Amino acid sequence: MSHCSENETNCETSCSAGSCKPACETVSECPVECAAEKWKKSMCQAMHEAQVEVLKAKILKAHGPMLEEAADAVLAAAMACWQSQIAEVRKHQASETLKGKLLELWTRPKA
Repeated sequence: MSHCSENETNCETSCSAGSCKPACETVSECPVECAAEKWKKSMCQAMHEAQVEVLKAKILKAHGPMLEEAADAVLAAAMACWQSQIAEVRKHQASETLKGKLLELWTRPKA
């Protein structure tokens, strides 16, 4: 068995606690076994990605128009929320500008 874990992308070294050492210290940690494991994982990943693409195409074919309408509704709601947030920022800026102007007027030397 090799030292290839599910999350490992580089089987040439095994790193832990800041120190790295070659993974092929014994026959059971051979880089060829590691490469074979990577190919198996790649096959599984590719199959998964292909399945997702097939399902996406079928979902779009069957429900595309409804999904487009749903996307439009989500976008409209998100943009309304965004515009509301921008309005709040502008309101705050206007208030701060007014406060600054009043402070300037009240603290300037009298003529």
